[in-house]
Amino acid sequence: MADSDYPAQVLPSTAPQMPPLTPPPDAENIPLPPIAEGTSHARSASYDSAYGAEDDLRSNTTSIPPDFSNSVEENGRRYHTYHQGSYLLPTDEVEKERLDLEHKLFRRVLKGKLHLAPISPNIQTVLDVGTGTGIWAMEFADKHRSALVEGIDLSEMLPTFVPPNVKFVIDDAEETWKADQSYDFIFVRGLNGCLKDWPRFYEQSFKNTTDGGWIEVTDIDFAFHYKDDTKAAAKYTDEWHFHMMEASKLSKRPLDAAPRHRQWMEDAGFVEIQQQVYTVPINVWHPTEKMRRIGRDTLANILKGLSGSSLARFTRFLKWSPMELEVLLAWVRTELKDTSIHANLRLYVTYGRKPTSKS
Repeated sequence: MADSDYPAQVLPSTAPQMPPLTPPPDAENIPLPPIAEGTSHARSASYDSAYGAEDDLRSNTTSIPPDFSNSVEENGRRYHTYHQGSYLLPTDEVEKERLDLEHKLFRRVLKGKLHLAPISPNIQTVLDVGTGTGIWAMEFADKHRSALVEGIDLSEMLPTFVPPNVKFVIDDAEETWKADQSYDFIFVRGLNGCLKDWPRFYEQSFKNTTDGGWIEVTDIDFAFHYKDDTKAAAKYTDEWHFHMMEASKLSKRPLDAAPRHRQWMEDAGFVEIQQQVYTVPINVWHPTEKMRRIGRDTLANILKGLSGSSLARFTRFLKWSPMELEVLLAWVRTELKDTSIHANLRLYVTYGRKPTSKS
């Protein structure tokens, strides 16, 4: 599909009208409210047990050579060099920490589960697209010893030591896939704003899924939703969101992919498609402790990645200076931490099965 055929994102005609930006006082040091009065911030035992012992992932490991260890620096952050410019987020240590925070957030929302698709317990071949730090691939491989898990990514964030049933490859999922490779389970997570042509990705995934195999895609929609009329107080967040959507349109890597995965799966030929949508609060404004904990994890993930997700989009496509961007982000951080603003995001988990030849 040509870029011109891709459905255009709906953007307002003009950016929100904002006063001149000046940094807020001590924006970086505004403390977060506690989760609950007298409640420890330490993870619960059930939460830790959901991930398994860390030592399990380090046993019986084999090393992989760091063939793609080079990176390029831009505005103080490190970016990938393989197909340089295709991935708009950094690949440095800060981003690694954010990806691991995001992994923990997803597992908390899904009550410790690594996936929702009803795959076979004796699954054989698994592809993790956009594997990042490889944490999902390694945890899945540890729980499914019969499976050979292949993680692919453009970036150089892959670990040095991996379980024997895990293989990491530097590769581009938007290139043409090899026809002789097939997988019982294709897993995709956190690629909203990363791919140019999602329909083609699904077409290739369908061809490379074994008959009866599954695909699952997990993504957070970039749209902010407000429980009440508190959106009016999030004026800088609204401006940032407008410009992020504007940049995603210019980069041809849409940030509105999450709600559209169900239709794309169906168009590619997958069946038995299910889509679960979870409301994820931002910060700890929610009245229930469960959602406050999710909100705290969400906020930590957003704050860790706010600069990294914005820098390339604002400086490459909108021609902002890093200083101009940072002034805006200082205000955005302040609003995101404000518990009087009742904002939510939506997490979409969509999965479907490739029909067997008989069906």
